[in-house]
Amino acid sequence: MNSEKISSIVLAVLVAIAAVVCVLFCVGGSEEAIYSGEAFDAPNYTGAVLNVVYAFFFLAIAATVISAILSFFIKLKNDKRSAYTSIAMIVALSLLCGITYATGDGTPLNMPNYDGNENVRGSLKLADMCLNSIKTLFVVAVIAALFNVTLAKTINKVK
Repeated sequence: MNSEKISSIVLAVLVAIAAVVCVLFCVGGSEEAIYSGEAFDAPNYTGAVLNVVYAFFFLAIAATVISAILSFFIKLKNDKRSAYTSIAMIVALSLLCGITYATGDGTPLNMPNYDGNENVRGSLKLADMCLNSIKTLFVVAVIAALFNVTLAKTINKVK
């Protein structure tokens, strides 16, 4: 079985799991919950949706790390410069995450009637890390796109 067929099967399984959980969430009913004296409907399968999202997130991270390591060793045999470039990108992304985590604000939020345990320094800094990394990568992508367009116009003028 080749890798393309395996990845197609894995994709189909993950889509099926996501579809089942989505259907459960949408048609699985809800319970009336009361917070701060106000009633609202809380879907029964919210926890299942969150667990699937967490599982998919960690699977994506694991797949990325494993494929980066395998790619590094495969490229190392054939093209050392390309191998070191791919490792440099992983180091740069790790550095970006470290910097944005360090600069994140961990001050607990004022959330009346919240009993959860996510309003702590580590979770808040992690959320800030994700948001700031996304913003930074978006700006870098826009700059790279503009640079690419400018470079393409310059090359076309030279021809």
